[in-house]
Amino acid sequence: MDGLKIDFIDQFAVEDPPPAGPEADCATVTEGVDRLLAELHDRLQASGKAPIIELRQPYVSPGLWRHATMIRSGDCPLSPAHNRQRTVDLRLIAGPLAVHADMMMWPPSERPEQVAVQLINSLFAVPQISVDLTEQSPEQLAAVRFWLGFVTEHADVPQHGRFMPSRPDLVYPSR
Repeated sequence: MDGLKIDFIDQFAVEDPPPAGPEADCATVTEGVDRLLAELHDRLQASGKAPIIELRQPYVSPGLWRHATMIRSGDCPLSPAHNRQRTVDLRLIAGPLAVHADMMMWPPSERPEQVAVQLINSLFAVPQISVDLTEQSPEQLAAVRFWLGFVTEHADVPQHGRFMPSRPDLVYPSR
C-alpha cells in the first residue's frame, strides 16, 4: 500500500471528557484521535516507504499536519466555485501539506468551456479528475490536456509562489 485516505474523523463522538470506564485508554476523544493517527502514520512508515496520507476537510488543522502528507477539499460536486473556495481556504492553513481539489466530474455532454472552468478553479491546488477519459470528446480532452499542461508547466507559481487571496466574502474572485 502506498497510501491511506483517512475520512470521517469529524464523525467521532466528541465527549470531552468521555464517560468514565475501564475500557477507556485516553482522557479525551481528541487525544484518542491523535493517538490513532500517530499509530497509523508510524505503522505505514515502518513499511519502509514514505506513506501518502490524505486528510479531508473539515478536519484539518495544524495539529494534524504531522499525521498527513496532503489535505483535500470537502465534497463539492459540480461546483467549481466551491472547489475554489475550499482549496483556497485550505491553502491558507495547509502549512507544509499539499492541497488537493475535490474530484472534478462532468457529464459526457459538458461543453469544453465548462470543463476548463472546473480546472481553472482548481489552479491553486492539485487537480483531481474523476471522469472516464476514454468517454470524453476530443474537445473535452483538449481542454483537460491544456489546463493540466498549464498546471504542470507553471506549478512553481500557483503551488509554491506567494499566496495572497483576497475577498473571501466574494469567494476569492479572480479579479
